[in-house]
Amino acid sequence: MGSYVRGKENLKKERRVRNFTFLVYEESAQPDWKERIHKLALPCFYIYHDKDIEKGKIKKPHYHILCLLNSLHSRRQILEIVEYIGGANGVYEEVIDSRSYARYLCHLDNPEKHMYSVSEVVSLGGLDYSEYMLTESDNLRIVEEIMDFSDKYSIYSFADLIDYSRKNNNVWFRVLCGLSGRVVREYVKSKYWSYYKGR
Repeated sequence: MGSYVRGKENLKKERRVRNFTFLVYEESAQPDWKERIHKLALPCFYIYHDKDIEKGKIKKPHYHILCLLNSLHSRRQILEIVEYIGGANGVYEEVIDSRSYARYLCHLDNPEKHMYSVSEVVSLGGLDYSEYMLTESDNLRIVEEIMDFSDKYSIYSFADLIDYSRKNNNVWFRVLCGLSGRVVREYVKSKYWSYYKGR
């Protein structure tokens, strides 16, 4: 994922980064740390981990904060953010693969760990976790789900699928509004034509 950066030494030697993560423990963070994140308008995700197990024991509850900044920041700038919020020991880790780390927030690819619900992730600064954490294989699986749903309920209108997903399934809605929506649109159109030709 990246390397830990500790303390404030050798500031000039550190390269500028865009994505980083750090931990927050409520008892040692700023009392209003959540309000501070909102005040900074940080593009970030955060989640509370209270069921992590290490060596057979539950680890100390903590928050994972993943920041996805719009521009490169120096180490000094990042440390100011971490310290302002109250990150554990003023330590942060640079994130190289932000999508993989976003999935790690819920342990989506770590079946040996406790699986947290996607709905537990808080998204700030215009980010959408349900969209961000999707891999290509997830996207294909969701398209299959939508096609199966269309077949099961004989839905041959793309507009009906959009309306349904907008009201009932945000992940489907995001996929349908993206590039995969064209595949689904052609699929239901073709099914409609085949159905009525067959009749």
